[in-house]
Amino acid sequence: MGEVTNNGCLHSGLASRTPQQLASGIPVCVTVTQLDGLVYSRDAKYHSTNYRCVMCFRRGRSAGRDYTPAPSPHLASTAVVEVVIEDIRAKMREGGPRGPQDARDDTPGTSGVADV
Repeated sequence: MGEVTNNGCLHSGLASRTPQQLASGIPVCVTVTQLDGLVYSRDAKYHSTNYRCVMCFRRGRSAGRDYTPAPSPHLASTAVVEVVIEDIRAKMREGGPRGPQDARDDTPGTSGVADV
C-alpha cells in the first residue's frame, strides 16, 4: 500500500469545529479508502466493492503544549492539526463476486467487476 509514516497532517477551514476539537486532544480515527472496482453479482445481496483502506488512530495535539505554535501569517486561511499515529490498521477486498449463483452460466443476470 505504499510507505507509511508515523505522523500525518489534517487541514480544514478556520470556521470548522474539527481542528478545534482535535487540538483539544480528543481521540481521532482517520480513514482513507481507495475504490478499485464495483463488484456486481447475480444476487443483489452479494454486490460489493474492491477497495484498499487504512485507518489511523490517535489523539489530537495542541499548539503550545505539544509543539511550537505556527506564526499567525502561516495560519491566516487554514487551520492545521498534526496527528501522530498511535495505531494503524489496513484491510482490502479484491476479486470477483462471491454469490452462490455467480459461477453458474444457466442463471439469469450477470456478474463481474467494473474497474474504476
